Amino acid sequence: MSNRVNGSKSEIVEVKPNEQELVRKAQNGDKNAFKELVKQNEHRVAAAVIGMLGNCPETDDVGQETFIKFYKSLDKFRGESSVGTYLTRIAINLSLNELKRRKRRNAHFFPKGKKKWKRPLTKMTQIKKKSSEKSFTQGSKGSGPSTELLLYCV
Repeated sequence: MSNRVNGSKSEIVEVKPNEQELVRKAQNGDKNAFKELVKQNEHRVAAAVIGMLGNCPETDDVGQETFIKFYKSLDKFRGESSVGTYLTRIAINLSLNELKRRKRRNAHFFPKGKKKWKRPLTKMTQIKKKSSEKSFTQGSKGSGPSTELLLYCV
């Protein structure tokens, strides 16, 4: 903020430092400059993360991790792009990582020969199958029903 004299009146006018100046100050350890960068760009990061992940608990975590990564990499920021672009790229990369984690976490196994994914269950489930189906079967290979163990991960 600075004071500006306008005729006989004195008024306070807020002068926002430019982005490059904020980055330089933040690189030199000015926490207020970093807070201002976060404030100016949090909407962009939120939009990118929510757009990719939806509105879920992980969204907040990815958003916070974006700014943590930015803070840790401030010394590497060259200023070739805007801070908003840089943060959006970090947010996209972290969102992609989260989507990969979700995919691994929600991996499904399905019966041999079936082409459709089963709805995931919260516990391992045993399903009775005919002994003619041989995948993951337990028990004798003779006639009669046997138990097939299907794994569902969530």
